[in-house]
Amino acid sequence: MSSPQAKKLLGARLKLARTRLGLTREDVASRLGYTFYLIKQWESGNSAPNALRLPAIGDLLQVDVRWLVGIPGAPGPDSAPVQPKAPTASPLSEERRQELRELRMRQRRPTRPIDRDADQPADLAPPPGNTRSRQATGRPPKPKA
Repeated sequence: MSSPQAKKLLGARLKLARTRLGLTREDVASRLGYTFYLIKQWESGNSAPNALRLPAIGDLLQVDVRWLVGIPGAPGPDSAPVQPKAPTASPLSEERRQELRELRMRQRRPTRPIDRDADQPADLAPPPGNTRSRQATGRPPKPKA
């Protein structure tokens, strides 16, 4: 989904399917475990969901994934009766949503070990003692006169 036209088409179809069911962006985001901002970016055509996300999106919006991505001849949203879903229902269990939150938090954490005393990564902390030493500057100290 790299072309801008394909992203715009997908975004328009996502919005059409969502509004057809009477869902808000917040509803879609919470049910899929994503953010409101991400759904907004998809619908505006600024970005597109990963292909692995499309089946879950299609299931939630009750549309064929092939129609979402613009494949000619794919059944559209009017080919099946609409069954609005309750806004509080979620396809992900609370346990699964918590696992996703924890995974996202692990991805955001720094990968370098942190020196708790210095409140900065250990490899960025200044060396102890003389800060003008060979270690700190990369050159030998000046001789004393």
